[in-house]
Amino acid sequence: MEKRTLKSLTIGDKIKIIEEAKKGVKRKKDIASEFGIPASTLSAILKDKDKILRAVEEVPCLPRRPLIQEKAAEFAKNLSLTFQASSGWLEKIKSRNGIVEKIISEYDSKDIFNAHEFGLFFKYTPDRTLTFKGDTCHGGKKSKERVTVMVGANMTGTKKIKTLLDWKVKTTKVLQKKNVESLTVIYAYNKKAWMLSTIYESWIFDLDKKFFNDKRKVLLFVDNCPAHPKTLLHELKAIRYNAKKFAKNGFRT
Repeated sequence: MEKRTLKSLTIGDKIKIIEEAKKGVKRKKDIASEFGIPASTLSAILKDKDKILRAVEEVPCLPRRPLIQEKAAEFAKNLSLTFQASSGWLEKIKSRNGIVEKIISEYDSKDIFNAHEFGLFFKYTPDRTLTFKGDTCHGGKKSKERVTVMVGANMTGTKKIKTLLDWKVKTTKVLQKKNVESLTVIYAYNKKAWMLSTIYESWIFDLDKKFFNDKRKVLLFVDNCPAHPKTLLHELKAIRYNAKKFAKNGFRT
């Protein structure tokens, strides 16, 4: 039996599939065959078409990266040019045209925020130390105990976003509910202490509500991470955010 080769679809491919299905000219079976995908994959794409289309609009002033690169490659092919629309090429295009600066220029410095998450191995011991000559130094097993932390602040450093702390337990004898609510951090948990999309959504919606109540419109730069779903962007009232790569020329993180 011949082994099936899995095909990876770009966002551009998915949009083309949605457009073909919308025309109603071809049968779904024919569309699936044309793009080399099983019928189940086609059904999943059409089921999530609203999410896919919203994702394309995540950066209002700039189409999503795959679309730009695919269009550039298409033009190059039509002109018989040897050209690779790489990520580096796209970054230079954005830099030359001042796209990052245009986004940032719409906001006051105090309303431009950057948030970053990282794993903190709080029990991890140093891998080297100082000893006297002749002394015996013994190593030990490295602890993998960790928490995930999300920190953030604005460009001027005058406002910090309340830290999100994600650990693996819901509560302990010390960490009772009444204490959790009085902590100086936002506490979340899951068995692996990883950032989950549900945790992230709760965090960003609470943050958006706070800015909305303060009557502020802010620009937020975050990591481009699978746990940071972009389909929810249209639901935010006070926050506009972009992938963190856009932030590197705007301000230091």
